[in-house]
Amino acid sequence: MAVNTHDDSSTSYREPDFDFEAVCGRPSLWLAPMVGQSEPAFRMLCRKYGATLCTTPMIDPAGYVRSEK
Repeated sequence: MAVNTHDDSSTSYREPDFDFEAVCGRPSLWLAPMVGQSEPAFRMLCRKYGATLCTTPMIDPAGYVRSEK
């Protein structure tokens, strides 16, 4: 399965094809956690009880921008 998300004929840039099945296989149960609702331990439990693919939540960059650290 090839994925090309950039289809603008006005530029010569083309994203490389990504073969999802070659990298991830064919997951039968895919856990896609929401931001702030999943910790690594929870994802590990989901894998233990049948999730074949677990992804991490997206990071909200606004918190990092506002942080003084």
